[in-house]
Amino acid sequence: MNKLIVILFFGILFFAVISCEENNDNEAILVNSDEVCGCDSISTDTISELEPLTGTITIKVPLIPQDTLYNYKYWIGYNFAQENDCIDCVQSYIVCNEDFINGELKEELSSGETVEVIFSGYVKELCFGVWTVGFYRYNSIVLTKIEKRE
Repeated sequence: MNKLIVILFFGILFFAVISCEENNDNEAILVNSDEVCGCDSISTDTISELEPLTGTITIKVPLIPQDTLYNYKYWIGYNFAQENDCIDCVQSYIVCNEDFINGELKEELSSGETVEVIFSGYVKELCFGVWTVGFYRYNSIVLTKIEKRE
C-alpha cells in the first residue's frame, strides 16, 4: 500500500511539473485590458526635467547563463544612498524608448563603457521582477531627457 501511495505522489508531481509552461516574454500583463506593467503602462512616478537625476548608463550583458531578464538593454543606475542613509541603495531603470538616446551616446556605450548622464522621465513597473539582495529597486523608464554629464 505504501508503494502505491509513493508512486501516486510522484506521478501527480511529475504531471504537475510537465504541465507548467514557462513564460519568458517581456510583455505587459493585462488586467481588464488596462496595462499594469511594462513600458506602455501608467507611470508610477515622474523624474522632472526641472529636477533631473544624475546616474550612469550602460548596456546590460548577462554574466551567467541563468540571467535572462532585460539583457542587451540600456540600464540607468541611480545611487540614492544619500537620501536613505544607506551604503548600498541603488535604483536601476531599464530604458523603454531606446531610440531617444542619441547616436553619440549609443556609440560610446556600444564599446561596453559606463557613462555618467543627467536624465528624467516617466517611471513604470516592470512586468518581470529582478531579484537581488540589498537595497536595490528596479523599474522601467520612458526617457524625456538624457544627456552626457560633462
